[in-house]
Amino acid sequence: MRLETGTTPTKGEQLVSYPVTFEADYVERRSRLTAFFRLILAIPVAIVLYVYGIIACVVIVLAWFTIVFTGHYPRGMYDFVAGFLRFQTRVTAYAALLCDPYPPFGGAPEPSYPVRVQFAGPLEHYSRLKTLFRVILAI
Repeated sequence: MRLETGTTPTKGEQLVSYPVTFEADYVERRSRLTAFFRLILAIPVAIVLYVYGIIACVVIVLAWFTIVFTGHYPRGMYDFVAGFLRFQTRVTAYAALLCDPYPPFGGAPEPSYPVRVQFAGPLEHYSRLKTLFRVILAI
């Protein structure tokens, strides 16, 4: 469920503004054959996801240092991490039988894929002090 800004919510819906949106299309009928072999079919994308995740962890650490020293999240790093989260969402949705199409390799936005995650983009300025102390909170 996603509401556009400027619309009025109906009963049971709330109008919220988040920097991340998740959308999933409902599928009436599923392929029984691919559902049976789904975990075997997901092995290649799981391997790619694992390598992508290792690289994303390194980029997140580098982005943390960049934010601490400059107060800005570089757009390229933000897009890389957002692409990883998109790809992770697609692989998880495929393995958990949420959608039937095989997930595309990569994190580029795919409006035609049944599971979509969209990001608003990095903020203009981040608090350097808050970012520094989040490591202590994480420990």
